[in-house]
Amino acid sequence: MKTITLETINQHTETEVLTQIFKHLYKQNAQSTDGDICVYRNDEGQSCAAGCLFSDEMYQASVNDRLESYNSLNSFKAQEPIENPGAADFEGNAFTSVAGAFNAGLDLEQRIPQRMINLISATQHVHDSAYDDDAIAFRGALIAGFTDISTDFQIPLDLPKLIAEVENEHTSV
Repeated sequence: MKTITLETINQHTETEVLTQIFKHLYKQNAQSTDGDICVYRNDEGQSCAAGCLFSDEMYQASVNDRLESYNSLNSFKAQEPIENPGAADFEGNAFTSVAGAFNAGLDLEQRIPQRMINLISATQHVHDSAYDDDAIAFRGALIAGFTDISTDFQIPLDLPKLIAEVENEHTSV
């Protein structure tokens, strides 16, 4: 499957987006940080849940300057009504600000829908909360977080299958 980016996200289902993010984080098996805080991309080539959706053309290092932490950024509020369970928990994080800026110059049909923004924000929260130097604990936090997201957003996600796919990719390389 071709890599999904914010520019192409409307051509994909929520399941495809969630699958890409999960597989990316599971394979990476670590947070993307600059040593202190989570960042969309770091100098080691890692990226966070939302960062793996940024094309190289769209990504700018200045994006990281605005990312302090999930809990500290709450200035952006969604301009569309929140319609899915748990979405209010994610409407103030850093990704919603980036998505709002991304959407600002686009025609309505090109904009990222609010539900997709909330979904990506939820995965970002899992990434930001899953910090652990122990790789097994990190992956456990990912599995638990993505299980909750799948349930809350009512998106089918076969995590055992996705884990097997990532592990098969790793052994066949």
